[in-house]
Amino acid sequence: MDVTDPTTVRTRFLDTYAGPDRPHPYREHEQYALVLDHRQRHPRMGAQNIAKRIGLPEENVVAWLDGDPPASYLAAKSAAERGWFDLSWGGEQFRGLNVLVAWLSSSGRIDGDYVPVFTADDVAVSACTKALDYADVGGYEVRHSDDPDRVTELHVTDVAAVLGRVLVALGAVTASGDTRRVGLPPYVAVAPEPVRRWFADVYLLNNGAPRPGRREPVAIYEERSRAYLESLVALYRSLCDGRVRLGGEHTVVLDEDALGSFDLSSKRFETAT
Repeated sequence: MDVTDPTTVRTRFLDTYAGPDRPHPYREHEQYALVLDHRQRHPRMGAQNIAKRIGLPEENVVAWLDGDPPASYLAAKSAAERGWFDLSWGGEQFRGLNVLVAWLSSSGRIDGDYVPVFTADDVAVSACTKALDYADVGGYEVRHSDDPDRVTELHVTDVAAVLGRVLVALGAVTASGDTRRVGLPPYVAVAPEPVRRWFADVYLLNNGAPRPGRREPVAIYEERSRAYLESLVALYRSLCDGRVRLGGEHTVVLDEDALGSFDLSSKRFETAT
C-alpha cells in the first residue's frame, strides 16, 4: 500500500462506510459530488430533472440537495482538510499517524463506531501525546492517569471517528475485526526503513516484556496467528543484525544485540527523524 497516493487512502477511508445498505460508498461519494456540480451549473434545475439526467434515485438527490449529504462525504472532507489524504513517507503528519497505527496494533483499540482509544503506561504517555500532536488530531484528553487500578487511556475529543477511519484505512483493526488472522498494516511491507523502524519501536515499547537473565532478554507476546508472528519476526530482522526468532506459540524473542538496535526512550518519540 502506497500511503502517498491520495486516491488509495481516500478509497480505503470511504470503504469503512460500506455495509448492506451502502455497498459502494466511494461511488456514492462521487455521485454526491456530481449532484452538487449539476446544481452549481444549472441552479434552476430541480432535483427530479437532475436525478434523471445523471441516473440516480430521485429520493437521494432530493435529500442531498436539502442539506443531508452522505456521512462519508462530510467525514472525507474533514479528513482532507486535515491533510490525512495527502501524506508523504517522510512527513511529520504521517509519522504521527504511523505511530498511532502501531499503537493500536500493540496497545489500544478502535470501537465499533471507529473511535480510537490509546492505552499507555506512565513512560509511554508522552510518546503517544506527541504522536497525536504530529498527526494534527486537535483535542485529546488523558484519562485514569491518577488511578493506580486502571490503565491510562488517551481519547481524541475532536473528529475522533474520522481519525479512527483514517487509521483503519492505513491498516489498523477495529474491535470487531479478527486480530488473530490480520497481518501487519499493508504499508509496512513497502515503507522506507525509518517508517518501519518507528513502527517497530512503538510495538516494542508497548509489548516488549523483560525476561531477566535470559539470552534473549525481551519477548513480545501476541495471541495471534503464526503468520502474524512471522511477519513481526521479519520486520525486526529487517531492522537489526541481532537474533530475532519465534520463541513459542505466541512469542517473538529478541537477543541483546537485536534489542540494542531499537530506541525506546521517551525522548526518541520527540525527535524529528
